[in-house]
Amino acid sequence: MKVIYNLNIGKEIKDIDLCILYSIDNKCESCQKNSVLNKSINICECNEGFEYSKIKKKCECNSGFIYNKQTKKCQLQKCEILCLNCDNNSKCIKCQKNSHLQKNNNICKCNEGYYINENKNKCKSKIIL
Repeated sequence: MKVIYNLNIGKEIKDIDLCILYSIDNKCESCQKNSVLNKSINICECNEGFEYSKIKKKCECNSGFIYNKQTKKCQLQKCEILCLNCDNNSKCIKCQKNSHLQKNNNICKCNEGYYINENKNKCKSKIIL
């Protein structure tokens, strides 16, 4: 079993090997997509802006970012107001706290009893304590 030190989270992750091709002397020669070989320690690491997905066992964009196929880099998601996560087409799939997704147009609206704040970035309670 290989142990790889993941610089993104600063912890050891066991059973992760991003190398896809080894030489006869057991040195990595090629890494998975979205990772790069650190030759000084002979380990493949996720590229900048990517993190290792334990579920999919590959490097993916950090949360809040989407993969741009043209630039081959992660870029900040351009989601609608109040949207927490959106897909590659900027279609909202999850709303922020105190808001809900309107299925017919994929737009987040504040829940009943809440209003959108001055900065238009979150829902605040109408009740003043």
